[in-house]
Amino acid sequence: MLRKALFPVTLALALALVAACSPAAPPPAPTAAAAKPAATSAPAQPAPTQPTASPAASVKPTEVPVAKTDFPTKPLSMIIPFPAGGSTDVGGRIVADLLSKELGQPVNVVNRGGAGGQIGWTELAASKPDGYTIGMINLPHLPAVVVDAERQAAFKQEDIVPLASQALDPTQVAVSADSPFKTFKELVDYAQKNPKKLKVGIVGIMQDDEIGYLQTADAAKFDMQPVRFDGAAPAITALLGGHIDVTFCTVGDNYVQSKAGKIRVLAVLDKERTTKFFPDVPTMKELGYGELLSASTRGFAVPKGVPEPIMKKLEDSLIKVMKSDEHVKKIEEAGQPVLVMNRAEFTPYYNKSYDVARAWVGKAIKGID
Repeated sequence: MLRKALFPVTLALALALVAACSPAAPPPAPTAAAAKPAATSAPAQPAPTQPTASPAASVKPTEVPVAKTDFPTKPLSMIIPFPAGGSTDVGGRIVADLLSKELGQPVNVVNRGGAGGQIGWTELAASKPDGYTIGMINLPHLPAVVVDAERQAAFKQEDIVPLASQALDPTQVAVSADSPFKTFKELVDYAQKNPKKLKVGIVGIMQDDEIGYLQTADAAKFDMQPVRFDGAAPAITALLGGHIDVTFCTVGDNYVQSKAGKIRVLAVLDKERTTKFFPDVPTMKELGYGELLSASTRGFAVPKGVPEPIMKKLEDSLIKVMKSDEHVKKIEEAGQPVLVMNRAEFTPYYNKSYDVARAWVGKAIKGID
């Protein structure tokens, strides 16, 4: 049964999160793995007011003189909370390779897909705080898990400590190359005349892709049948296999398949066109639907309790490799808009994303059975 939203998701919230800390710039590609798919959802739009209450305990970066440390003396693990093949996985593997060289120890990627990232983040939060386990985090995905009571998260906001961001990746509307829909208008016209006939692939529950879908469906006045996936890779596989008709995925998720001529991108939910990767794809504002904004911000974090000298070593190493020409080149080749923030910049951004999540979680359909 559909459980419909009481209030629409607003563009103002997306603006609040993006404005909270900085711009965006270039972005990943695919592989394969396991995850568990899920059910569905539907639309919403305009503006809930910003929540006045802040989280239990905002994460705060420390400013302590850092002593020298011989860390690391053994291999590290990088938990990626989504299946192999999506933007998060591709971006994480690029960094893991460069970080291994920088630290002089292997950084082994461990995919822990499932429950829209919740399985991987649960493992990250519960891991030993010695610096040998780091993980990728996605905003607003991670806050959505924590603030949604129905998810019953085993960890709190402060149990995961952000170190540095890697990319801010806008949401796009895409169809397969053999789809009858050549333009966004053609898609909208059909969807308006045939409610719930089209199946739309969405990653996770109340994450950036669903926010993007809800805003778009409300603005364009259509209703599709959402089908949930635990990662972008399985969603795109379903699109290419004809099991769904449309996806709301990010620039990085679509880039490789689009360049290969397998996917047609119809629109982007950003302030401006993503000219570096999709110069011909119009924004929603250009198409007449207002400035709809949706994006996934990805970065790296550690569990609470890692000693400051080790956190500083990891932060500095991450920033160094992500600002390197090699990282920028590889991540741009994967189609991901880079946005590198250090701990002092990324921490308030991380905290703000929880305020935004509180404002929209629970205001949309949670599933279908």
